[in-house]
Amino acid sequence: MSKQILLLKISLAARSDIEKIGKLFNKISQIVDWNLEDNDKLLRIETYGLTEELVAVVLHRAGLKAEKLY
Repeated sequence: MSKQILLLKISLAARSDIEKIGKLFNKISQIVDWNLEDNDKLLRIETYGLTEELVAVVLHRAGLKAEKLY
């Protein structure tokens, strides 16, 4: 399985949301690396085997709104 780059637009209500994402992603072994471009609210994820849709569902369950970029 090859590494994929996922891009999602994310809505952040507070700086603490970034910490929440970090704690959540640290528990998911398929996520190799991630970063957030705060100005654009663009979440970039390096992963093996995850999809934008699945990541969006996981974030939604954590109380965050994210959507796939088209």
